[in-house]
Amino acid sequence: MPGEGSVSCHRMGACMEMNEAFRRIVVGHRRLLLFFALAPLLVVAVLTATTHPSYAASARIQQSSAKVGSDTEADSVVNQVRGIATSTTAVNQALQAAGVNDRPASEVAGEVTVTQFGASPVLDLTVTDSRPDVATRVATALARTVVDYLGGEQQRRVQALISQMQGQQRQLYAQRQAVVDRLSATVDRAQIATLSAQLTTLDQELSDLGTTVRQLQLPDATVGSAMLISPATKAEQVIRRRVTDFTLALLAGLVAGLLVASVLEVLRPRVADPGSFARELGVPLLGQITLSRRRARGRRARRRATGVHRGGQAASADAALGADPPATVPLETALVVRRAAAREHAHTIVVVECGKLDQVEAGAAGLADALAAPPAVPSSNGWVQPDPRRRRVGAEGHDFSGHAAPGNDPGPATTTVLRGQQAESSADGLHVVRLRDDSALTNDPGHVLLVLGTNLTAYAEVRRVADLCAATGWPIIGVLGLRYRKGARP
Repeated sequence: MPGEGSVSCHRMGACMEMNEAFRRIVVGHRRLLLFFALAPLLVVAVLTATTHPSYAASARIQQSSAKVGSDTEADSVVNQVRGIATSTTAVNQALQAAGVNDRPASEVAGEVTVTQFGASPVLDLTVTDSRPDVATRVATALARTVVDYLGGEQQRRVQALISQMQGQQRQLYAQRQAVVDRLSATVDRAQIATLSAQLTTLDQELSDLGTTVRQLQLPDATVGSAMLISPATKAEQVIRRRVTDFTLALLAGLVAGLLVASVLEVLRPRVADPGSFARELGVPLLGQITLSRRRARGRRARRRATGVHRGGQAASADAALGADPPATVPLETALVVRRAAAREHAHTIVVVECGKLDQVEAGAAGLADALAAPPAVPSSNGWVQPDPRRRRVGAEGHDFSGHAAPGNDPGPATTTVLRGQQAESSADGLHVVRLRDDSALTNDPGHVLLVLGTNLTAYAEVRRVADLCAATGWPIIGVLGLRYRKGARP
């Protein structure tokens, strides 16, 4: 159905874009990503190796004897104690009480933590330090300081409550005096009974307030008081979560590396592979040329030994030193290139090199060798490369054994291509020249462009090839990709 075809094409395009994005960002910048992944791990490893072990000591306190009614009140208790324990004033007092003079209060305050036991006013106050004895002394002194602060606050609350009750007493005394005055002036028995009942009630309230005030004024009143339950006894070594630290460092490095790689791809866009290069130009991908890393490395070593790196002299040096062919062109790829050139009636293929120099040079040399040889012959076992010495039997008087018939001289070498019941003869192969070899280029219109590209080629190469095609008028027959043989390692 048409709808299913459009959905399939859309999914294929989405997968292609994701694949290209992965190749450009991850594969293309794998060294950058590896650096960003290893650098944070190295930093964490150095910090872990150079940092002294830490010790934590805890003291337990009670913020108040009153019960906590809700989670909100429990959070309020923790926040109140944390605010007091991390203040520089309280920390300074604790350091002086502990006899520690080589620690700044701001640094110690950053190492103080407060932990609550459920929804209760009981809290653990923990101090972390590189020395266990210092952590123990400071934790105990700080816990006492916090309890003193909480006790002073509660004392102020008690004093405020006493003042409020004393004000109520004064109001009640004034009311009682007014009732007594009215009672002495009245003669009505009913009014006297009512005023007597009011006077009794006021006396009872005054008695209750007086009892409460006297209890609050006692020096050992402990209603709602804070206390130190247990001082810090022994500091324990803090167990570092190294796996978590390394994992977070790795994730942070990878995220930073991906961001940097994405920015680089935006600033300097590249083409993921030869197939994408061909799609950008609007031409077909004709095939792949297989390279040998070992042979390419041998060519580079030989060129360094001779001091010649480019051009025809390098090819001559490779031939003189017996260099192995650096590339293998499949017969199918050679056939497709021949057919594409034949459709344009071309006799010269101009190779446009896009990518790494060593790779495209090796690919161009292999392509020239493949296209200069006679075409392949179809057989029951597939396409077979014929013996270039073989001759046609005809007016020249040659047999198919490669030897001339008696009394006849060898004629020019020809190649037979069987197509059905017909046979065509081609005396010469295609002429392959590189674009940089200007001595081999002519104004003959029988030229076509063939792009030889590698993975992760700069997008500027696409524009360069398109401009070259528009300027010269030579059509682009397609793109050939370069790849290394699987399992080959330099």
